[in-house]
Formats: sequence, structure tokens, C-alpha cells
Amino acid sequence: MSVNRSNTMKKTRETILVNPAVLAWFGERCGGLEDFAQSQSKTELGQQKILRGELTESQAKALAHKADKSVGFLLLDTPPRDVQISIPDLRTRNDKTPLDENFKKIYLDAIYKQDWLIETRNNLGVDELKFVGKFNTSAKVKDIVADMNRVLTPPHPTTQTDIDGYYRNLVKSAEAAGVLVIQNSCVINNTHRHLDTNQFLGFSVAHKIVPMIFINTADKSKAKIFTLIHELAHLWLNASGISESYRNKDSKIEALCNKIAGEFLVPQGEFLKLWKDGMDPLSQIKTIGDKFKVSHVVVAVVALINNKINEQEFQDIRNQYKARDEQAPKSGSSNMQIASVINRSGHVLAEMVARRLAEGYIDYKDASLLLNVKINKVSRYVRF
Repeated sequence: MSVNRSNTMKKTRETILVNPAVLAWFGERCGGLEDFAQSQSKTELGQQKILRGELTESQAKALAHKADKSVGFLLLDTPPRDVQISIPDLRTRNDKTPLDENFKKIYLDAIYKQDWLIETRNNLGVDELKFVGKFNTSAKVKDIVADMNRVLTPPHPTTQTDIDGYYRNLVKSAEAAGVLVIQNSCVINNTHRHLDTNQFLGFSVAHKIVPMIFINTADKSKAKIFTLIHELAHLWLNASGISESYRNKDSKIEALCNKIAGEFLVPQGEFLKLWKDGMDPLSQIKTIGDKFKVSHVVVAVVALINNKINEQEFQDIRNQYKARDEQAPKSGSSNMQIASVINRSGHVLAEMVARRLAEGYIDYKDASLLLNVKINKVSRYVRF
């Protein structure tokens, strides 16, 4: 990747020539060059110039801004190398959408935060977390769940007054165990760029010093609870990955994590006591889901695992509730209330940033980069 030094940016209306391959690369990241050209010029001649890569300085800046890239990239002779995702893509749906720039941006940000925490904890001599990778895929689900309950000491759902409170308390349990939990429904702090739940629900990056999970909070509250426990299960198995759905039969690790999450949230013993053979499955699924504060589809998965419904009944129930859920508001619509700046960076990170800032090991510029806030706003989000 080299810079075309002849294309120097000047504060004039001189034409900036952009390499065709670089222009195409930008087009893929800004929603299409044709739409961009039409937004920048009302004449066909002006639009054609843009499509040929002949841009004014203001057009170049506008294109860079729309693609969320540095304007300097437009001066390259070849397109920049794409971000390499280092964790497995465990999504198996035939209609899955490619991981887009929004995902890549939040992934890189999460890895940056995790790497800093790993280095910091290592410098402080923090011990490895024994639960990370404690089990393999041949372990019994109940044994894994028992250890998760021992480490996390989660609240029982029947003691929680509401779903959001239950979710927050589960997150606190994970953070108390040393897990970096990042929650967001948008790209960093840009509330105009939303994360797509059809693309991914969460991802995990297992590490014995700083295990990290990311939860796409654009999803519904009950669904987030399942995703949270599903991603935590990945850590117990030391199996990093990107997740899409709680009904993934084609990935062995995803299927196992789904079983673990189901048993954790709706224990088989309690489920079997509540389930009455011969009664309407739909009404029972609703009752049990409300009791355990999980989605009805999660209960349907548990019912399927326990042979209380068959595959066709499960699909019918899933489709029925999916139609209802699509009409219901998602928690991401009130993201500013649910996921603050600290939620978006993780409380574990924020607490360490505050500590190292107070100790003088980092400055306010470092803190602002780690928390994705302006330097003059850092004091709002850290407490000494």
C-alpha cells in the first residue's frame, strides 16, 4: 500500500485524482458511489467526474466522512488492507449478511480495550482466571452450568422485579468475575450508525487474563439475557467466536453454548416440574418464559431439548413469536438510557482507567482514547 504523492491535498478547488480501485473501495463503504455523486452534484457532468475519481477537496472530505475513513486514504495507489477478524465466524445461516464496516469498527475498538487491559493486568501481576477454558466440548452441560453458577453467583430470576434489572445484575455478576463486558447498539458513540441484530448478536474473545464479550444491545431485553449467558459459555470452553442465533444446529460449539445457556437460565429440573404434558405448549411456554424472564423462543428451545415438543412445533412457535417480536420495540431504541458511555466501554475497563489515571500511569489523553470520549469529558466517567 503506497501513497500517491502527486495527489497532494490543497485548500483550493483543484481536482484530486483518486485511483479507480481506491475509489471503488470507498464506494463499498459509503453506500454506493452513484448515490454519493448525486448528493454532491446536481449536474450529470459533475456526477460523472466524481464517478471517474475526479474530486474537489470538499467532495473528497465528504466521501471520507461518509465512509468513516481518513481522507488520506484517498491518496493511496492501492486500497487499504481490510481488517482481519481473528476470531471464528460461527454464523451458519444461509442468508447471513457479511460482517460490515460497523462490525469491524466495534471489533477493533473492543480488541484495543482488551489488549490494554491484558497488558495492564499483567503489569500488576494479576492471576489468570481459572474458569476460562476450564471445560472442553465433551464436558456435561450440567457440570459447566454448575461451575458458571459457582463463579458468577447470579441472582435467581424469580427474585428480580423486571427483565432489564435481571439483565443488569447478570452483567454485574460477569464483571465481578473479571469479564470485560462491552454493550452497545451503535458504532462506538455514533448513535446514527446502528448495529444490525440480523448480522450478529454478540461475540466473545476468550483470554485467561481478560476474557471479553460484546453484546449487541439493539436486541430485545429477554434476548440479550440469552446472548449474555451464551457468550459467557464460550469463555468457559475457551472458544472465541461471533454468534448470530440461539438456534444454530450446524455449529457444534454454538449448539453446545445454546444448551448451556438454556440450562443456566431455565434449569431442566425446574422446567420439568412446571411442564404439564397434555396442556397447550404455547401457554406453558409463555408462563415459564415470564417466570424465568427469558424469551419464549428460549423456553421453546428448552422444551425441544427435553422432547416436550418436536422440531416442527418448535419452528411454528418460533415463527409465531418472531412475528410478534418484530412488531415490539427493541431495547436499542432507548440505547442512551440503557447503555451509557461506561457500558459501551465496559465497567471493568472504566475502573482500571480511573485507577491508572489516579496513579499517574496514563494521562487524560490515554483515558479519552480508551473510553472514546473527549479529553474534557473524561472526569465525568471516571471516579477516583
